[in-house]
Amino acid sequence: MLDKPALVLLLGLHSCFIHQATSDKEEVYFNHFGHCSRPTPYDLNDEDYLLLPKGGEFIYENSNCEMTFKAPSKYGICLKFQELQISTCDVKIKIFTSPHTSGAPWYVLKCHDTKPNHLCTPERFITVQVHKTKLNKNEGYTFKIEVEKSSSISEEGVLIASIGVFVGVILGVVAFIAIIGFSILYCCCKWTKSKKKKGQSSQPQTLESGPLVEPSAPPAEQSGPSNHLYPKLLQYQNYPSQDFPPPYAVPDAPPPPYTSIDQSTETRQQH
Repeated sequence: MLDKPALVLLLGLHSCFIHQATSDKEEVYFNHFGHCSRPTPYDLNDEDYLLLPKGGEFIYENSNCEMTFKAPSKYGICLKFQELQISTCDVKIKIFTSPHTSGAPWYVLKCHDTKPNHLCTPERFITVQVHKTKLNKNEGYTFKIEVEKSSSISEEGVLIASIGVFVGVILGVVAFIAIIGFSILYCCCKWTKSKKKKGQSSQPQTLESGPLVEPSAPPAEQSGPSNHLYPKLLQYQNYPSQDFPPPYAVPDAPPPPYTSIDQSTETRQQH
């Protein structure tokens, strides 16, 4: 952390630097009768200016003090704000991009406004006016404003920049519309597909249409009942399997002993 002597030295160097940077600019005061009543614009061809609220000699107070500045051909004008503080609402700083104060101002600074960094215009004329609704002994406001010409904001440069901004805005709008259109198209396609799927699932499934075939009789070897037309009967396997029928049906079997049976019958009859 810096000690007190070093901090004082830095502040002194900073003040010297600021003074050196602004000392080559001609100072003009808004409480100076000669500066406020100048009939011709201040020329920015070879000189830059520093605007101050009060100072110099022949101090006076008026409700309106205005100064006009003129840049060379193909140059614009920039206002660079070093300080700005307006605590009373009876004071306004109006800026016009013309050699007079008629019409609407280009920019207005009023009470409690924050300090802008700089204001630049491609116009060759700027008029700065300090307007008071009532006299206040030049109190309640302070400012330091540098006025200088600028070649970077010539009419051609501003025109090209304006065209670039306009083209950028148009491309942005077109891209936004395209995104919205694609989003709507996607949603519509998705909704149509889902609707078709719902319709197909709600309809009963039917056999595919095809040529009608007349029924015909089954082949000779399939004259019995068809398994497709009648239910399949259960086959019981509870009875034991027999290779041959009862003995009386066995081929080559001798006949029963009928003779012996007849003889016994005749013997009983005789008794």
